[in-house]
Amino acid sequence: WGQSCTDTSECPSPTDFCVMAPGDAEGYCSTHCDSAQSCINSGAPEAWACVAVSCETEAFTWCGEPSEVEESGGFLKLCP
Repeated sequence: WGQSCTDTSECPSPTDFCVMAPGDAEGYCSTHCDSAQSCINSGAPEAWACVAVSCETEAFTWCGEPSEVEESGGFLKLCP
């Protein structure tokens, strides 16, 4: 969880997704989610939540720091 990555193949289990903001050369390892509870169930750090561009589309979700929502200027949101 949170390991630096440039590609999903670099992410160790249980993570399976490299979260990268558009234009960034590096991201961090996480998983997709459908709720904050799914992040907890997956073993994400306790303070993390389900962050999304769209909660309805799993490909646009990931477990991450809730502060990402504020830092995005409203582009991202938290899934319940």
